Amino acid sequence: MSNFRDKVQPAVKKETKNVAIYTVVGVVVMWVGFLILHLIWPEKIPFDYRVILGGIGCGLPFQCSDRT
Repeated sequence: MSNFRDKVQPAVKKETKNVAIYTVVGVVVMWVGFLILHLIWPEKIPFDYRVILGGIGCGLPFQCSDRT
């Protein structure tokens, strides 16, 4: 019995890897942006667990969507 990964075309593997990398980079850039803004305006821009969970919660669906 062959593995699911063996059945996936190389182009699909490559693009899935690219999407995952770009999503992680985007979420990290968002976290850094929130941290910088929090350091400038701590009373207006929060940087707590909600920012981290929001990045994870919004980044993950992009990885899991578009499955056919």
